[in-house]
Amino acid sequence: MDLVLNCVNASLARPIDADTLAASLAGIAPREPWLAHLAAFFTETPLNAIEDFASARGVSPDALRDAYRTVTCTLGESSHDVEAWLESLVGSAP
Repeated sequence: MDLVLNCVNASLARPIDADTLAASLAGIAPREPWLAHLAAFFTETPLNAIEDFASARGVSPDALRDAYRTVTCTLGESSHDVEAWLESLVGSAP
C-alpha cells in the first residue's frame, strides 16, 4: 500500500489517500480532481502493486479498465503492460 501511495503522490503537490484512490478507481468518487494521480497509478506503479492494491480494495477489473480509459483519453498517458493485464482480467471474467 505504501509503495502505491508513494508512486502516485511522488511528483504531485496534493496527496491522495488510499481510500480516495480506490474510490476514484472504482468510479465511486469523482476522477477528475485526481487524474494525475490515476495516471501515476497506471504508469508509474509496478504492475504487481497495482494488482495487490486493486484486489485488496475490491476494485473490479471493469472499473479499473474504465479508469484507465479515462486517463488515456483525457491525459494521453498509457502503459502497454497495464493494457495487456487489464485485457487479460476482463477477458477472463465470467
